[in-house]
Amino acid sequence: MRRPSAAMGLVSVIVGMFLAVGLSGLLPGPLGLGVAAGQATPGNAAEALEQAVVEAINRARPAVVGVNSYKKDGKLLGRGTGFIVDAQGHLLTNHHVVAKADRVEAVFSEREKVTARVLGGDASSDLSVLKIEPKSGLTTVTIGNSDAIRPGQLAIAIGNPMGLEKTITLGVISAVGRYRGDVNSTMNMIQTDAAINPGNSGGPLLNIRGEVVGINSATLGRGLGLNFAIPINDAMKVMAQLLEHGKVVRGFLGVIIQPVTPELARKFGVKPEEGAVVGDLSEGSPAGKAGVRRGDVIVAMDGKPVLRVRDVRQTTAGLAPGRKVKLQVIRDGKPQEIEVTLGEQKRTASIMEKLAARYGVDVREVTPELAKEFKLDRQDGLLVYGVSEGGLAERKGLKKGDVILEIERRPVDKVDEIETALGQLKEEEGVLLLIRRDGRTSYLVVAPYGNPRPDVAGSFSGR
Repeated sequence: MRRPSAAMGLVSVIVGMFLAVGLSGLLPGPLGLGVAAGQATPGNAAEALEQAVVEAINRARPAVVGVNSYKKDGKLLGRGTGFIVDAQGHLLTNHHVVAKADRVEAVFSEREKVTARVLGGDASSDLSVLKIEPKSGLTTVTIGNSDAIRPGQLAIAIGNPMGLEKTITLGVISAVGRYRGDVNSTMNMIQTDAAINPGNSGGPLLNIRGEVVGINSATLGRGLGLNFAIPINDAMKVMAQLLEHGKVVRGFLGVIIQPVTPELARKFGVKPEEGAVVGDLSEGSPAGKAGVRRGDVIVAMDGKPVLRVRDVRQTTAGLAPGRKVKLQVIRDGKPQEIEVTLGEQKRTASIMEKLAARYGVDVREVTPELAKEFKLDRQDGLLVYGVSEGGLAERKGLKKGDVILEIERRPVDKVDEIETALGQLKEEEGVLLLIRRDGRTSYLVVAPYGNPRPDVAGSFSGR
């Protein structure tokens, strides 16, 4: 006996839902088909659902284009997807699709390809804005509201997987507010089981009305149904900054933070797994100037609770430089409020900040005090003082208390030696570490998320 497909299972569930509550109000515009509650049957419910999906696709599909990137010599770097946002010819796509391109083209069809200019890109959000010369009758997408989507709603992805232009996949919103895992990420993600395949990067994720609610960006593994999209509300804010400034301007606090473990919670007199411990401060940082100290536990920002390390990073990144923010901290077991005027996040950060941002790891030179605290019998290498929850280092197996002896086969004892050890290493190749744990040494590769193959949708397991 043949097993029902996942798509048929999805349709069956949705049809059942329609039958239970009636079609009225569930489908957009005129698509309720005049079927009153209690009168729906499996046949007309399925037809109504099918018509709604087709209508949604027809609204958006003409505005979806392929995005091909090339080197100067004409070599194809990669394929992705994009979509036209306005009549002026602005497109949105993923940054990793065009980041290293010398020439970019937008592909409407096999016979219609036009040159696209990259107006700006932002690696942290993985977004780039392109521009084509507007032509008469240029179709644009309708922008939806990603804050309004809920798990269980239908999700439609359009893209160019394996070069198959404007392919449609259907699923549901699996979850919202997902953390991408890369500490460098400045936003949460939409999770969907609508298939995102190689070449889908940068394509739209639609709701049942055909409105864009996300930008397809990444997948966790292959064929697992764990796919991720950038919320369109966040993407439009990034686009506005790229068009106005040519870059994204983000607030800067200047703290190196770590999760509140149960052990740290007992020592600092706070609730376990809530807040973020200030492990260090950047030299001359806005937080330091305002009076924030090492050992403070940030429990809220402007009254909004801080539950995880990423809350501090993402809240700060979403605020403009010069903005005043009130930090509620616990110091020596007592609550305090500190007002900080945010600086501007610079592209040139210290190596410590780069490690924290890209890999989610806080490393320290081994001092006699740290050697005693972590029960180390030697003072060589660099101590892993902390790893960020859900960060790249943690996911790849690095643990607090590990000692990094070598980076790319070069011995390291000083923080200043890290950049030399990394040399010209390409990010997608990953970093080879020799670590010591419990007296034994072993090798570990910490590879960034995504996939280095240019025609592959960004992946949490290989980029």
